[in-house]
Amino acid sequence: MEGGHITNEEEGSNDSDSVVSVKHEPNLENQSLNCETNERFGAETYYKMENRKLLMLGGFGLWCIIGGFIMSFYLLPKIVQGEIQKKLELKNGSEMYPMWQKLPIPIIFNAYLFNVTNPKEISNGEKPILKEVGPFCYNLYREKIILDVSSDGNQITYNSTRIFFERHDEGCISTETEVTILNLALMGTVHIMLNLIPDFLSTFEETIPLMFPGIKNVFTTAKAKDILFNGLLLDCSDPDGTLGLVCSNIKGLSPPQVWQLENGRDYKFAALKYMNGTSEGIFRVNSGINSLQLLGNTEEWMGENALKYWQSERCNEISGTDGYIIPPPETKEKIVFFQVDLCRSIELEFEEETTLFNLPARKYITTQKTLSDIEENKCYCIKHKDPETEEESIQCLKSGALNLTPCFTAPVIISWPHFYLADDEYKNYIIGLSPNKTIHENHAYVQTMTGIPLRGYKRAQINMFLIKNEEVSLLNNVSEGLFPILWIEEGTDLPENFRKMLKVTFSLLKIMDIFKPFIILCGFSCLIMAIVLYLKQNNMLCFAKDNQIFDVQDDDKSIHLPPPGYPAIQNPYSNNIEHFNMMNVQRNMNGLGQQFDGVNQFGINRRIAPKPADGFLRQ
Repeated sequence: MEGGHITNEEEGSNDSDSVVSVKHEPNLENQSLNCETNERFGAETYYKMENRKLLMLGGFGLWCIIGGFIMSFYLLPKIVQGEIQKKLELKNGSEMYPMWQKLPIPIIFNAYLFNVTNPKEISNGEKPILKEVGPFCYNLYREKIILDVSSDGNQITYNSTRIFFERHDEGCISTETEVTILNLALMGTVHIMLNLIPDFLSTFEETIPLMFPGIKNVFTTAKAKDILFNGLLLDCSDPDGTLGLVCSNIKGLSPPQVWQLENGRDYKFAALKYMNGTSEGIFRVNSGINSLQLLGNTEEWMGENALKYWQSERCNEISGTDGYIIPPPETKEKIVFFQVDLCRSIELEFEEETTLFNLPARKYITTQKTLSDIEENKCYCIKHKDPETEEESIQCLKSGALNLTPCFTAPVIISWPHFYLADDEYKNYIIGLSPNKTIHENHAYVQTMTGIPLRGYKRAQINMFLIKNEEVSLLNNVSEGLFPILWIEEGTDLPENFRKMLKVTFSLLKIMDIFKPFIILCGFSCLIMAIVLYLKQNNMLCFAKDNQIFDVQDDDKSIHLPPPGYPAIQNPYSNNIEHFNMMNVQRNMNGLGQQFDGVNQFGINRRIAPKPADGFLRQ
């Protein structure tokens, strides 16, 4: 039966002999529903898996962002701070401790003398004409001899020693060179007697030719090595006469620049003798173990926690390091050094951010404020007691000079070289000075993160007032003013092996600095990508229209089909599956692989996508 369920294969045959073939026509409706259900189930599973992947991607991005911020602003700074402290703290095993105890290289020490070119004219009241001679070069070796370490390791007590050796580099001047300078021994003795026993000056006048054989004026000519370290003779060969009385007073009041010879009678004077082969004193400093900000800070000197030279607690305060180790700066405004040779603490103020040896650094300098005659520096003025009336008064110097008489027991005045940053009165008294910021300022280049000094130079000029005095014939007509004698500089660069260590450390830090924002950026990228893909995958917000392949209206409800190549899923809000099946049939009818826009027979606007994956169409 044609088109029926039973067909006779051979016509005219018997019923018993006939072969009957039964053919079951497929139930298209049931097959369509089963296939539809499977497709919906597969699509739902697919979307859940895709959303889970996007959720994991977004979680990873969020973790990178949070972790990056924690690493950047907390974890890495803590790690770096810890490593810096291990390297810097003053204890056995740290990298800085042996260098702090004894520098592996010598410190550069240069001295410059002011040669007096017109001594006769000065004696008659004319302005001094000076010519700088130098440098006279030396290597300075410093060593800290550890005397005690506190039980908790936080304080170290040591004795600081220094010793000089002449250096013969190119550009250095031979110390055999003769130079004419102000006779410091003579002028210093006059100052001391004026302050203590002015009536004794007339007696002293008689002894001057004996103490200084061949003297013609208030100046002396000698070799540089004798002026600086070896010493100039003070002859006391007449112990029973007036000279003996003067020499006995020298013994009782001898400043550190004067020492008695082995014969027990004569003395010598040298401007820098007190520095060579001697101790700067006993220091107690903080090791930085408990607080790196206190690293190297001087807490006591000579058993005292304050000085006794100046007029207030602030000026007598002992604070700051010795300059060869500096704590990592909390702020960049200033750093503080305790300078024994200046008998006070000195502040260096921030000047600029720079680089040195390819390392980031901050430059600190002394400014005019340091030796200025402003109100806050009045405590460095000197109490003067009139020997006749016994009235006390405060004597202050003009800007750019500091009176060290209370500290040195000698009338020594300190300034910066060539009266740099000093009052014009001091500069105008001398002909031949050329103050220059570059070569005359004190400065320190400090590594920004660790505080390690990369380079440092401290400079100072020794002066003495030349004054008239009627009791001393050599001083009757001299021109009066602050007279430069010499200036010195001391400094060095950080040793090469420590510079290499810092460069390696900063190379690692640079890599870490690049890595930190990369992690955060990667996190943001992953998070944004996850959000965008999620919106696109679920046809949300601005992606709904772009990703909508079919938009079939059914009772004001929509059926949305996924991108080409993926199973179809019915809009969960639609109860009408008929349109869904019709669209699949229509898609087959129109042929896959074709792409056009138009209106199909159902009046639906659609875009046919490229051929989907195998197995997508129902047969």
